[in-house]
Amino acid sequence: MQGRDVIGIAQTGTGKTAAFALPILNHLYTKRLRPEKKSCRVLVLSPTRELSWQISDSFRAYGRHMRPLSVALAIGGVPINSQVRSLAHGVEVLVATPGRLIDLHDQGAISFAMLQTHYRQPINWTVAGLREAQKNLDHWVALTADAQPGYLCADALDALLDDLNTPKAFAALHELRGEAVKGAKPAAACLKASAQLIGLLHMPAAAWAAFRPASLAIDESTIVNQIDARNAARKAKNFKEADRIRDELAAMSVELKDSKDGTTWEIAR
Repeated sequence: MQGRDVIGIAQTGTGKTAAFALPILNHLYTKRLRPEKKSCRVLVLSPTRELSWQISDSFRAYGRHMRPLSVALAIGGVPINSQVRSLAHGVEVLVATPGRLIDLHDQGAISFAMLQTHYRQPINWTVAGLREAQKNLDHWVALTADAQPGYLCADALDALLDDLNTPKAFAALHELRGEAVKGAKPAAACLKASAQLIGLLHMPAAAWAAFRPASLAIDESTIVNQIDARNAARKAKNFKEADRIRDELAAMSVELKDSKDGTTWEIAR
């Protein structure tokens, strides 16, 4: 219930599934969020098809009063197309065997970037949150482009050794960023070395710029303003203008999707 890692070993039929499923359902219930498309909030891996069936059935049984609770099952030995369709709009709980999960990921049917975690504090991965993280990484790359990795940040290292306290570690890195912005070269070197310890800032600045998706080259506020203008045109039944705006955005590789909840956009692939 506190979001910590647990290893449980017990005989069959003693309630292991309930031991992890009930706290998960409690977290989902207290923080109801709509899953992002092609994503899940909770991922449960199981070694066999039979156990996966049992786990998914248990989630549905325990969460039968949580309406709506979306649970998807991804296992081998059955057609994959129905599983792709079940993930298209996102699910709260995905129970999967490793092989089929890899197949779905390779086909682009599931993204792990939107997994919700509950470790020390709730972290709700959203598209907006990922864009903010991307901006921060862009800033760190530019800030450390000419720096050679220096000493590791003691505060960040202590945080990681403290049961992998990543929020505290990133807070320490942000403090280094503040010093580096002021021109402190040792802070930039320390930031680069400490970030590399957790898998960041390994790419040269030029390679990172080439790696960035096209969406980052487009001004998001411009897109939002264009969508607002298109919605106004549609409301005024000026469909010619609405189509013109849609085509203009399409030329920028921006794909619009209209639904009863409004208009969303994404970069066309």
